Amino acid sequence: MADRDYHWADHVRMAAVFALLPAMVFVGPLAAILGLAVGLFLCPDGDSNDGALSGTA
Repeated sequence: MADRDYHWADHVRMAAVFALLPAMVFVGPLAAILGLAVGLFLCPDGDSNDGALSGTA
């Protein structure tokens, strides 16, 4: 009976991996995109005036 339980446990694990595979593939790039977006919004620009003339003489 123990072999049969182990066999079904393997099938349950494989089903869980295959069921969660699309989520894992989607979450990886989504996390990278969100990380880049947050980094771009929070990091200051190196050239803040974009070549515009300042108000000083």
